[in-house]
Amino acid sequence: MPPDRVLYLMNTGMLERMAGDYDESTSSLEQAKHLVEQLRALSLREQALSLTVNDATKAFIGEDSSG
Repeated sequence: MPPDRVLYLMNTGMLERMAGDYDESTSSLEQAKHLVEQLRALSLREQALSLTVNDATKAFIGEDSSG
């Protein structure tokens, strides 16, 4: 489940809402919410594994260097 799927669903939900398609908008935003919750659970699991095993199990998230 790629994190960009969450962004896609959030953008789709907002566009649907602006177009007046409230049912589809709510559905898209609920799907995004569900994916965020799944990603959060994976992150917490990764943090717990890191504490019990070592820091090498953590994913590296770099910072944006453009600016």
